[in-house]
Amino acid sequence: MLQISEGVGEVIISHVSYQPMIYSLRKNQPSQIIIKLKPVLVELSEVSITEQKDKEWERDLKKFANAFLGKSIFASKCKINNTWVIDFDKKGGQLNASSTDMLKISNNALGYNVYFFLSHFYTKGLTVSYSGKYRFEQIEPENTKQEKRWNKNRDKTYYGSLRHFPSSLANGRLSEDGYVVHFAKLDATGSTFDVTTIAMEKNLLSMDEKSGDILLKFNDFIRVIYTKNSSYDYSNINPDKSQTSYLYLTKSSIIIHLNGLSSDRAYIQEYGFWGENRVAELLPINYLPKK
Repeated sequence: MLQISEGVGEVIISHVSYQPMIYSLRKNQPSQIIIKLKPVLVELSEVSITEQKDKEWERDLKKFANAFLGKSIFASKCKINNTWVIDFDKKGGQLNASSTDMLKISNNALGYNVYFFLSHFYTKGLTVSYSGKYRFEQIEPENTKQEKRWNKNRDKTYYGSLRHFPSSLANGRLSEDGYVVHFAKLDATGSTFDVTTIAMEKNLLSMDEKSGDILLKFNDFIRVIYTKNSSYDYSNINPDKSQTSYLYLTKSSIIIHLNGLSSDRAYIQEYGFWGENRVAELLPINYLPKK
């Protein structure tokens, strides 16, 4: 029996013969629910398997994996275990991907099995866009050494991430947590950023008077530099060689919470370091580093 404590929960239902479905559950709704799935209509036709087609699919799969999982060291430790559920379609230089079932991904850098319900995916040139729902399953470590490595990698992934930054911002800890934030805008060529003035918490946050929600609001872009990554020398900050990210909001303001989560995540566009973080760097929504 599913228990919903507060707010809304989501259940993903999938079967190889039916279209997957996401069902929203609310607290105090009826205990018995009838859910009807739509069958997948498959038109059978003559199948011609060629070596050339297999090679083309393999090339598409490699391109998909690089864009979806990323190209980081952690991404090299990830594997999609059921690639046969992925279909590709190419139009006008754009690669689109869909799946007939949830993608089952082993992340041996962070110690999770990730089950990803892919809603949409496409890549064209340097642009990558995807969305979906996912859940995590912890992998049982083989020994204490592996467990420590996974915990270290999880903490490294969290600090300086797009989960950590909103939490630092909402809790008034930007400077203490190692963030330097400036307002920015695209230059006349549209290819580089012009950085303007420094941005403090008071310049970025406001409170919704009716709901009490914390709102993140800014025009154009903000540049975010994380200065506590030991891989870099920040004695003289050089944005071109640092953990630098740019954020843009596609709506006037978004809600952020003290834990760093946002129900408006779809309205955030990220570039730079955060733009390169993909599925390989995903963490469970309830993950917090051990202090």
